[in-house]
Amino acid sequence: MDYSIIVCTYNQEDRLLERCIDSIQSLQLNDLNVEIIIVDNNSTIPLRKRESIKRRLQSDPRIRVIRVLEQGLIKARLGGIKEAKGNYIVFFDDDNEPDKGYLLSLNILWNTYSEVGAWGPGIVEVDFVDGVESPRLKELASIFQEKRNVFVEYAMIRQWQSCYPLGTGLCIRRELTNDYVKGIEEGRFSLTGRNGSKMTSGDDTQLVMTVIAQGQSAGTSPSLSLRHMIASEKLKPGYLKKLVFGTSSCYHMFHVEVLPEYSQKIKSLVPRPSTKRELRLLKEYYKLKLRPDLFKTLRFIESLGSSVGVYYGNKIEVPAIYQKLIRKLKLD
Repeated sequence: MDYSIIVCTYNQEDRLLERCIDSIQSLQLNDLNVEIIIVDNNSTIPLRKRESIKRRLQSDPRIRVIRVLEQGLIKARLGGIKEAKGNYIVFFDDDNEPDKGYLLSLNILWNTYSEVGAWGPGIVEVDFVDGVESPRLKELASIFQEKRNVFVEYAMIRQWQSCYPLGTGLCIRRELTNDYVKGIEEGRFSLTGRNGSKMTSGDDTQLVMTVIAQGQSAGTSPSLSLRHMIASEKLKPGYLKKLVFGTSSCYHMFHVEVLPEYSQKIKSLVPRPSTKRELRLLKEYYKLKLRPDLFKTLRFIESLGSSVGVYYGNKIEVPAIYQKLIRKLKLD
């Protein structure tokens, strides 16, 4: 088996999941052997009961559906990895539409760059499938991983680099996932990924960092491209705020849990208690409360998440002022 394609899903709309699976079934293969593993992460209506899924299971022998009852994207990924038989594992989100040549481009990359253990798309186009209420909302595309890289870039540096791939469209040599699976099962990796309404992040970046820790490079290529479909639900302020906080607060944690030496590096980042800093934070929060502005609020939350992430990474209690702001902004 050449490729195992894994799609983890939880209560996804039929219209988006259908487009995702359609695009995967339409991938150009030439002589490649492929299996498609759809991981149902305990959806309210089990995938196997959906008529569209029933039809696909009957018509395409490459497709399998497995059900992982314990919620959390990391648990769904783990279930998919354990089922995978391919030499390479490709992760597509349930709102992704990969370009038809995705697997063929991956094959060229594997054959050209033997030192690279993980690849991701250099081009991600964000498709706001329901349109946007305001043209300015299109500026949020970067939050949903939009990128247009024109060069092949890869590195093997033991700290996150901009060329490292995120979870969308990530492809990894299967043998390199063993350390990741072991880290989850031993309890060393605590980042759960999306879990119901919780927007915890960092599980995909943690997977990439395990590749780096094993002495392999990771990178992106413009020959790999996909469309990321964003429905109107994901443009609601509550969702966006949790997404930004989850992404910004996990940075140090996913490093520390994979790279032990990183814990020494961030000890000095813990700031001394400062009443002045606390008053400044509260003042900025109440200014946003009086004059709401989504973009300013998201920038504030990104900064808050970065600050809180230092405490998460050092595994020490988050100061009361930050806990208060997290509650007021409904980020937990």
